[in-house]
Amino acid sequence: MAQTTYNYYTTSWYPTGVGAVTNNYGNENLKWQQTHNYDAGIDLGLFKDRVIISPRYYYKLTKGMLADIQLPPSAGFSSYTDNLGDMANKGWELNFRVTAYHNRDWNINVFANLVHNTNVIKKISNSLTSYNDKANQAQQGDSSLRTTPLLHYQEGQSVNEIYAVRSLGIDPENGKEIFVKKNGTHTYTYDVNDIAPIADPTPKVQGSFGTALSYKGFQFNTTFITTIGGKDYNQTLVDRVDDVNPRYNVDSRALSGRWQHPGDHAQFKSISDLSVTYPTSRFIQNLSTLDLSSVYISYDFSKRVYSHLAMKNLRVALTANEVYFWSTEKIERGIDYPYARSFTFSIQTSF
Repeated sequence: MAQTTYNYYTTSWYPTGVGAVTNNYGNENLKWQQTHNYDAGIDLGLFKDRVIISPRYYYKLTKGMLADIQLPPSAGFSSYTDNLGDMANKGWELNFRVTAYHNRDWNINVFANLVHNTNVIKKISNSLTSYNDKANQAQQGDSSLRTTPLLHYQEGQSVNEIYAVRSLGIDPENGKEIFVKKNGTHTYTYDVNDIAPIADPTPKVQGSFGTALSYKGFQFNTTFITTIGGKDYNQTLVDRVDDVNPRYNVDSRALSGRWQHPGDHAQFKSISDLSVTYPTSRFIQNLSTLDLSSVYISYDFSKRVYSHLAMKNLRVALTANEVYFWSTEKIERGIDYPYARSFTFSIQTSF
């Protein structure tokens, strides 16, 4: 990646010899990526290990992150590798497992794990500074990118930060959106130069929990996945409600939820305003979720049942995935990423 390499055309011969074409554009200023990890943890067993708690804290500093910089086709290369800057990750993990009850017939276990992570950009290179400027230009000029927040990199912010223009919402007097400029003044005119870090979508806490229960030949396992305290840019509200022409076949909220008369306190701009909806803080929402990810139920038949069938064992099982999903945000997945539940019934045996 630091040296320019070539491929020779050995099948063709020119008056001066064989031809060569550049295979990789080398970056002579490239440096090794360095990572510093610090970990501290403990495994604590209580009541003869019926309760096991495993807390852990970590800090990871990456210096000189390596990444591919995309180039325009006219450059003759699709990309080259560069050091983009320094980033720090820190957080904690907590694993918890309890044997709630155990005897000859019953076995009840409960488990949970929680994770909290934050990442901060400590330093950015000149390449990323240039990228930020190009992202703002694309936001203003490229019609396919106008309505979606583009990734930016800024020291002191998360690498996942949502960048947009701050908004005070829709003005009840005229149905126009009120934007907040970087100097704090208010305007009705959108300016990409006012784009700023608005929210970090990384959840405050995420993890999973569940139970594992068995009684004689029965087994019952559940797994829940949860996120708490995250943020999300609700692109559905832009694409299906605010940035559409209500004269066509659209979401009903394009009529009922948009400003129509002076004095209306509406979430969406004037119904007569067909201008482009640029990324603003108006569409950033709190996001916490609870997902019943899987349910497993099975029964192992006794030996006196399967031995009559010349079997060594016999089990029937039902597995259900994505059984239930709850969210503070009304997520509309549509046909690109539908919410799919699956149920699988199985019979297992050996002879």
